[in-house]
Amino acid sequence: MINREKTLRIVLVIIFGLSSLFFIVNNISKYWDGVRVDFPSFYYAAELAINGFSPYQNEIWESTKSLNLPDQELYPFLNLPFSLILFYPLTLTDFQVSQTIILIINITATFLLIYLVFNRILKKTLLDPFFLIGGSLVLFFPPVRETISHGQVNLIVIALICAFWWAIKEKKSAMLAGLPLALSILLKVYPGIFFLYLLLKKKYKTIALTLGILTLFALVAFLILPSEIWADWYSTVGRIKYGGVFAEKIPSWKVGNQSLNGFITRFFLGARNRGIVSISDYIYPMNWLKKRISALVWGYLSVGSVVLVWLLLFIRKWRKGITDVNSDLDISMLLLTMFLIAPISWDHHLVF
Repeated sequence: MINREKTLRIVLVIIFGLSSLFFIVNNISKYWDGVRVDFPSFYYAAELAINGFSPYQNEIWESTKSLNLPDQELYPFLNLPFSLILFYPLTLTDFQVSQTIILIINITATFLLIYLVFNRILKKTLLDPFFLIGGSLVLFFPPVRETISHGQVNLIVIALICAFWWAIKEKKSAMLAGLPLALSILLKVYPGIFFLYLLLKKKYKTIALTLGILTLFALVAFLILPSEIWADWYSTVGRIKYGGVFAEKIPSWKVGNQSLNGFITRFFLGARNRGIVSISDYIYPMNWLKKRISALVWGYLSVGSVVLVWLLLFIRKWRKGITDVNSDLDISMLLLTMFLIAPISWDHHLVF
């Protein structure tokens, strides 16, 4: 008599195995097509910084583009300066080898992500149908493929966040929770929102250790990077993040930007010169507000409202003494919040 459960499990194992093989081969084959979209920004920014130049200065950046990528766009480097310390090892070899290294890291991070989410966090065994089906779907999820194709670091960041998630859920040591959180913040500052979660959970030791790691990286960055690099970052990136444009090359009003900042910019402020008409073009009170309230204010108001709603919901639950019951839901909501409050959230950021 055929054991249907065993047969189903064998079929699902084969499907997951073939999906994994296709995922690896497909991403490797596509990687030889040319230079990635985003990886050059990480590589050349780190190379410039280590050699004493600020990657946030437009003249230097344009010169780097002309010298290394004359036929391709070199997008501005937007990450905080201390992230350059993590990107520096990639510059110890030539560009093509570094692209291959980031490909291997991203593929590894994808499988680590699947393992952490389904096995460590959701407690599904490796042969559980939920693990096999869910893992296969992750491998075919378009933002995952696009992140790898662009040479981005989002998969590394979400894998680190999931390691932090698992450590908090299982009440592991502060080091096991704080180290991956600190590394994720170094790569993308937005995971810093999890400090709110740790604060409300009274995980003070984890907070202190995470801040200690970040401070150490900041000190190293201060010692070895150009002295003007922080001021340059603030003037070219930090100061204008919610102002509607990143260094004039990555406008937030583009439809691909699915963050609250993108929605606010399109819906209330518009971009008539780009064919985007906002509600303020038809409703006089909105037009009046548009002239008196800058995009910067709109951006911070929208972000603040989302964070405030999350805090109020969490505090309400905390007062009822149920903070440990739905920690998975809390962190899931924060991941969504992180996606929404970022000034720019393209479709490949949906890996979060």
